[in-house]
Amino acid sequence: MTPFDAVVHTFATVATGGFSTHAESVAYFMSWKIELVIGFFMFAAGVNFAFYDLFVRAGWRRAWGALSQSMEFRVYVGIIVGSILLIATVLWIWGGGGASDTGLPDYRQYPQALRDSFFQVIALLTGTGYATADFDQWPQFCRILLMGLCVIGACAGSTCGGLKVVRLVIVARAAIRGVQAF
Repeated sequence: MTPFDAVVHTFATVATGGFSTHAESVAYFMSWKIELVIGFFMFAAGVNFAFYDLFVRAGWRRAWGALSQSMEFRVYVGIIVGSILLIATVLWIWGGGGASDTGLPDYRQYPQALRDSFFQVIALLTGTGYATADFDQWPQFCRILLMGLCVIGACAGSTCGGLKVVRLVIVARAAIRGVQAF
């Protein structure tokens, strides 16, 4: 990655804008290291920015304590981890382009399925929009789940789009209370 590419992708990642200097997006670089770094910072950009303010004002311990107690953050991490594992498993069972010449990666290897699902889940949940795989050719279940993640979005107080995880938590709690009332 050139310094220019690094600066552009840094600003676009933290702002969850998803702008890339290449038409192939992050897939242009063909590097799991770049995908891992960008994926981490997309995840971090999806966290409520109030925790970063607390980190600057009160220190790491207090911010981490508040973050670990946050129901929204725990649900955010749970959605990400669960979606990554579910999509990776579906891709692995499906196999992708391993059995034929379709131009798809060989998803018969679980690490490749995990790599692509990791990046796409975080990119779409945060609304960043970067791409490393053509998920339009994935099984229907994976595409529906990814579009659902786009609707959910990340944490409130972040630059990400979507309904926000905290609203999902509130709706789920209200639904549970409504069912328990009967």
